[in-house]
Amino acid sequence: MLEIFGDIHEWWGQSLETLAWDLYGRTGPLRVLLNSAGGDLLQGVAMCNMLKAYPGTVTVEIIGLCASAATIIASGANKVKIHTGAFYMIHNPG
Repeated sequence: MLEIFGDIHEWWGQSLETLAWDLYGRTGPLRVLLNSAGGDLLQGVAMCNMLKAYPGTVTVEIIGLCASAATIIASGANKVKIHTGAFYMIHNPG
């Protein structure tokens, strides 16, 4: 199991680098717990692409809030589940 909690940002919180370290050496099915208000768009895109390239099945479980850049990360999974009472919030980037 892997957790993505907090801000999506290159310098603090979760980033492509932290995800790469968390995935290093893993194989097989992957369960990702997600609770984030989002953050840096390009970090989210890169993290999404890294999940898409993972060699096993990826399931993202939204356990609280999944908003903004976090929704992009979630879209990299093979399957997305949302827990009761959780929020999936997409906004207009303009």
